[in-house]
Amino acid sequence: MKIAFINTLYTPQSVGGAERSVQSLAEHLAGEGHDVIVCCTTPEANGRVGQVNGVKVYYVPLENLYWPFDDRTRPFLTKAMWHLTDCRNGVMARAVTQILEQEQVDVANTNNLFGFSSSVLDGVRALGLPHVHTLRDHYFMCSRSVMYKNGKLCGRTCLSCFPISRVKKYALRRSQAVVGISQYILDRHISAGFVGRDSLTRVIPNSYQAKSGGVRTRERPGPGEGLRLGYLGRLYQGKGIEQLLESISRRSDATELHVAGAGEPAYVAYLQSRFASPKIHFLGQCETARFLDVIDVLVAPSFVPEAFGRTIVEAMAHEVPVIASNRGGMPELIDDGRDGFIYDANDPGALDRMVDHVVANHDLLDGMAQVAAAKVSRFLPATIAAEYLSLYEELIARQDNTRALG
Repeated sequence: MKIAFINTLYTPQSVGGAERSVQSLAEHLAGEGHDVIVCCTTPEANGRVGQVNGVKVYYVPLENLYWPFDDRTRPFLTKAMWHLTDCRNGVMARAVTQILEQEQVDVANTNNLFGFSSSVLDGVRALGLPHVHTLRDHYFMCSRSVMYKNGKLCGRTCLSCFPISRVKKYALRRSQAVVGISQYILDRHISAGFVGRDSLTRVIPNSYQAKSGGVRTRERPGPGEGLRLGYLGRLYQGKGIEQLLESISRRSDATELHVAGAGEPAYVAYLQSRFASPKIHFLGQCETARFLDVIDVLVAPSFVPEAFGRTIVEAMAHEVPVIASNRGGMPELIDDGRDGFIYDANDPGALDRMVDHVVANHDLLDGMAQVAAAKVSRFLPATIAAEYLSLYEELIARQDNTRALG
């Protein structure tokens, strides 16, 4: 089978879980003998075609006002024009459809479309290709893709996002199949009318497999010794990092916090200055396995409703229990009290109480870690690839039957 993946970014311009998940799926399918291509955006003026681990990658020049992944601050009107262009970008859609026509693919799987625009969905449909769209964030509902603004959750699409969201909505509604990487993200789009009644729907999580096998080399602390908590991810206010830093700063025991990740330089400098403490360690970008090997518990304190929560699965695979907020799809990954802990992000004192509970009962962590490690077999690349292949084959069979009847 010849499969095309369309995603905003792809290695080496990879910044998050969506990109790593698409790469894992593409490479696994290529390793099984399928012919796989990827279309992604690039800041390069002319674009190029490359080969990455058996996958043919088209780096398509982004045709918009600026490259949005350089952490530069832009004027409000410039950003507004960028998002307006991204709503319906015919230039990017034509670039993708030309590649798909040239490659003669059997099925197209669109993913994050930030930069490509929802016009790509119309372009794929015009080619008559079997098509799956994977929901990895809130792009169709929110210009920021996070449903979080000015320190508050967006219960629904706000007035500033509504006009653009409405256009995107009708592009998504006509997709043949829609996959959610969590039940949460799929249900949210269905309930808001973004998924058509005739669309096939599935929940297929992101894949992950620890390269090192996930076996810890560091022993957990004994009674009376301090726990090492960890934060792994982008340093951004909506991720709850400040609440976590404040919680640890207030503690009088030996609990430490190790922070791995990067963010907007001015914001990172602010955090490092405000929360300068011998018990808080800012490590910058770290290799995930090494970081998880030196912490006892990962904390995922996000205020933003995460579509999935890749760092939770990464931690579980490395035998590290997780404390997570109850936002988005993260609670689906944790069996509260058995392989991790969930707290209410709306309760200002809930995180403090949860850390207190873990510190007082850290003798339970080894047993929880074993339960968590056993759970990650659900997310192995072979399992996830098989579920996508089954969906692709169903769509191709449907199309063949329709043509036969026609």
